[in-house]
This record gives sequence, C-alpha cells and structure tokens, in this order.
Amino acid sequence: MYEGYYKFRYSTSVKVTLLLPFWDIRVMNMEVNVQDLMKIGGLRNCKVIAGENGLNNEVNHVTIMEVPDIVQWLKGKELLLTSLYAVKDDLQAQIDLIRELSSLGTSAVAIKPHRFVDQIDQNLLNEANRYNLPIIEIPEHISYLDIVSPVSEEIFSNKEILQEDLEQANQLLNEAAISAQGFEEFITIISQLTKNKITIESLVPQITTPEFNLTFKSLDTKQRQELEHVKHPVRMTRVMEKGEAQCVVAPIIIDAQVAGYLTSWGINTQHMKMDLAILEKASTLLALEFLKIKVKFDVEQQYKNEFLRDILLNEKMDEYDLVERGKLYRFSLDSRYVCIALHFVNNGQFSFLDAVNRVDNYLKSKYKHALVGHISNFILVLIPTKDISEIEFEKQMHSLSRYLHKDDKTKEHLLAMGIGRHYPGVKGMQNSYYEAKKAGLLATDIRDSFSILYYEDLGIYRLFDQIRDGVEMKQFYQDTIGKLISSDQENQVQLLETLDAYFAQDEKLQETANNLYIHVNTLKYRLNKIEKITGYNLKATEEKIMLALGLKISRYLKINQNI
Repeated sequence: MYEGYYKFRYSTSVKVTLLLPFWDIRVMNMEVNVQDLMKIGGLRNCKVIAGENGLNNEVNHVTIMEVPDIVQWLKGKELLLTSLYAVKDDLQAQIDLIRELSSLGTSAVAIKPHRFVDQIDQNLLNEANRYNLPIIEIPEHISYLDIVSPVSEEIFSNKEILQEDLEQANQLLNEAAISAQGFEEFITIISQLTKNKITIESLVPQITTPEFNLTFKSLDTKQRQELEHVKHPVRMTRVMEKGEAQCVVAPIIIDAQVAGYLTSWGINTQHMKMDLAILEKASTLLALEFLKIKVKFDVEQQYKNEFLRDILLNEKMDEYDLVERGKLYRFSLDSRYVCIALHFVNNGQFSFLDAVNRVDNYLKSKYKHALVGHISNFILVLIPTKDISEIEFEKQMHSLSRYLHKDDKTKEHLLAMGIGRHYPGVKGMQNSYYEAKKAGLLATDIRDSFSILYYEDLGIYRLFDQIRDGVEMKQFYQDTIGKLISSDQENQVQLLETLDAYFAQDEKLQETANNLYIHVNTLKYRLNKIEKITGYNLKATEEKIMLALGLKISRYLKINQNI
C-alpha cells in the first residue's frame, strides 16, 4: 500500500526507532483482492480449497456462470460464481475451463457443489493450484445472493472513495493528534469517521488507555501473529460479550514491534475500504503518541534505576545528595524499607526494562512510593514499610508472584523471589538488598520450582553469613564432601546427588530411591560407598551432621560467588 517508510528517531538517551508509512493519498492503492472479500458477506462461510497463492488477485467484478459461452464475455479480474452445470458431466471440460479462466485473468472461482456435481474433483483442484487460481467452495446453505450483494457493494464503495474524503479524514486526525487532548478525543474522531465503536488496546504496561463501554475478548494467538506479520489493518472477527462483530484491526507499531491494537467494531455499519485507510493513518499517529509516552517513562525509569543503584551499592554516597534526589520519589532516610529481589533468567529474549515497567505498573496502586529497578539478573523493589502489617505484606508478595506468573512476558523467566529484613537508613537498605539477593539465589538453588524465600527463614545459612573466615569454610567443605565431588567426576556416578536426596527425604530409603528413580539396593550400595570415600558413618549423628553441613556450605559458597 505504501511506497516506503519513514524512519523516526526520538532524540533522547533512550534510542527508539519507529517505522512510519508514507501517507500519500495520491498514490494510495485501494484495490479489493480475493483475501479481502473472504471476510465479508456469505464468503465468510466459504472455504478456499485450492490456489491459495492467488488470494492477492485483484477483483473488479462479480459474475455468475451457468452457460458455457459466458467465457467469451469475461473481462478479467472477476470473481466467478458457478455450480459447474455447463460442464457437470465432463471432467476434462472442467479442467480446460480452469486453464481458460486463468488465461483470461479471472481472479477466483467460487463453486457450489451438491446440486449438479457431488463434489469438486481433485484433478480440477490440481489444475487450479498449478495456475494459482483460487477455488472457493460454497456451502449448500449459502446462496449466490449472499455473496453477490456484499461483494458488489464492497467493489462499488471502494471505487467511490474520493481523494477529498481521505484528505479531510487525514486533516481531522492530524488536528486531533496535534491538539494533544488525550486518547478520548482521538477515539471520538475516528468513531465519527468510521461510524463505529473504536477501542485502543495497549501492550505497553505504562500506557493507560481509556475504559470502553464494550466487553470483548483479547485477540487470539493466530490473529496477533497475522497482525505482527502484515503490520497493516486487517479485517477480523472479534468476540464480544454478546456475540461476534466484524472488525478492522490496525496494529500500533513501535520499533518494528506491535505495541497495541486499534479496532473499529462493525456493530453499527459495515466497514468500507476507506475505513482501512483511516485506521492505517490513525494507528500511525497513535504510534507517535505511544512512543512519546514510552520514551518519557523509559527516561524516568533510567533515572530511578540509577538512584536505586546509588542507594544499594554506593557506600560513599552523600546522604544530603541522596535526600535531594529522592524528593521526587518521596524517599526518606527516616523510614524503614524492605528490599525484594526478583531473580530472572535472561536467555537473550528477555527485556529487563520491560519487566521493570510491568512490576512498577503493578505496584503503583499498592505501594505508590516503591522504587523499582534492576541490577544484574535481579529486579529490585525497595518499599517503605510504615503502616504495612506483616500479614498484608505477605499477601501482596504472593499477589505480585501470581501476576508475574500470568504475564506472558515474565512467566517463563522468573526463578525466585528473595525478601530481606526491614531496616532504616542507607546502611539498613543495603543490608536488606544483600539479604534479599542471597535469599533469591538460595531459593533458586535449593528449590525445584519457583518460591518466595525470606532471609529470616534461611536457618543455618544465616549463621554461615556471620563466619568471616572463608578459607576455613572451604576447608570444611573439602574435608566433608569434596572427595565425593572428585569421585563423581572421575567415575561418572552421582554420589553427591544421592546424599542430597537422602537427607532431603529424611533418610527414608524407599522415598529416596523413588526420588532418584533407582532400586533400593542400588541406593544402599551408593550410601556404603559414600561412607567409605568420606570416612563418615551415616548412622552416627555427629558424623551425619558433618556431611549435611558440608552440603549446605557447598550451596552457600556457590551462591556467594554471585553476591
């Protein structure tokens, strides 16, 4: 539809690219093709059974053929409707007809079987595939009139679009965008132009769109994928609370990615081709508005993230400077704060900035003075805890966890949530950060699935934190389970895993064997081997404790490398 794209770069420290189509009415191609027509009138209930590669064929006429000499009057670019009555008893004539129609430039053939032919022969379909001529099967309950009237109206209305109509729509949309009076006025103008209800859906968490007096389902996966692929308005059937509606849906594109959807709901009137042009223009202008909001928010988030890093990592930060910068966020050194560390895995397809935005957007209504940012593989939240009960806080943390596990952008990447203790002052906040991060790493390492772990519930790991002599801890680790690790590496056995499972199952043989998917006798053999290698007796309480401590120290040393 367009000659090219403008590349728009917003001047800021946040680099964002927006692809904008040229809006030139004089060169706009408003043709109707077969694929367009399959979404209107009776053709919605029909099926393309061959020649799919020709769905972009332009259609200028609709014609019914029930006599053999109609072919000589065809002009090309027709949608031809037929029951094959003229050639019903001659398969070769049917195949020749497809070849001849293709040579004449016919756009598509809609065949209604059941009356004169029982079914459409596969040889005819093969010929249609050869010439990329779409064959459409008309169900028995659909009449020619169900197709001819809406198709003719679509073709006619398409030809009736006047340049001045589009210019006027273009001017109105530009004025609405320039006036900067919000999405509501913009929606009102689009609704007046299309004579239908208009909705805007945002996929960008920080962009809030107006509420609509219309209950509807989100686009399904197939519809979203189609819009991501074509990046232009598409006719679609959407589901409302009270049935379905024929819609035109335009993707809102930022940085070559779909950031939202603009939908015209065909409740009041049937959509014309001009409506697609209007929504194309409107979605482009909306993309600019989305971009402005997103860039502003991203710059603010970068500033907030730098402030959070200074609080948690800068031990020489001037407190006066911290208070001055923190006024924007109602930050106070007199308040008690708790740090939450959300541990995410980054496989290259995960956006921390996007996840920070989602967490921040969710917490706004609960903790309006919370600070959200990210360091390394953690999204960090610093929350003032004044007037927050312990029970209410725990409920909110579980609620945040459920929200992130339902969100398509975060649910596959969130590993654990670690929560520190509540402290006043900068040093206290840094302590809470250290504790939350350590709890998050330990939760990831010792739990099989996502969990929320409070630092105060770490048990013996809190004692390890108080041991300053790291050399002594490493020596203890080597003296207890270090030999098992060496044996596993040399002999390709899983003695360390076996010991871990044995303690995790409270030393119950059958449960441990089931957990490891091995026979009980194999387990007994491994336990005897562990005793021989380590020199510790698993039936002696003191010696068993030594091995259990060795396992816990190994975990502690592992996560301590990431602190």
